Amino acid sequence: MSTVKLKGNPSGTGSVTLESPNLSSDITVTLPNVTTTLGGSTTYGAVGTYIWAQTNSMSMTHNTSYAGSILTVLGGITSANSNVRQWTITSGAVSGTWRSLGGSNDTRSSAHRCVTLFVRIA
Repeated sequence: MSTVKLKGNPSGTGSVTLESPNLSSDITVTLPNVTTTLGGSTTYGAVGTYIWAQTNSMSMTHNTSYAGSILTVLGGITSANSNVRQWTITSGAVSGTWRSLGGSNDTRSSAHRCVTLFVRIA
C-alpha cells in the first residue's frame, strides 16, 4: 500500500488547513501520477489553459481533440460603437493537443473559417 505524506515548508510560518465539504456519502480523490501544482498553470499554452483559435476547415465538432499544429490562435477587435467585429491572428500554431469547446459548420464558401474556444488537454 502506498503512503500519504504531508510535508510543511521549513521556512514558512503560516498554516495550511485541509477541510472537507459537508458530505452525506464517501468520495474518493485519485491523485495523478505526476508532480504538479494544484490550481493549474496560467503559462501560455500549458495544459489546462484556453485559447480562441480556428482551423483551416469550414466545420468543427465540439468536444473533439485537435493537434495544436493545425490551430491558429486568434484575438478579437471591435469598434467603439461595436458595429465592426473581426478576428485577428495573434500567433502561429501552438503545440500539444487541444479540445474544442464549441462547434460550427459554415458552408457559404471556402473563405470562411470556424472559430471556437479550446482547452489544452495534453
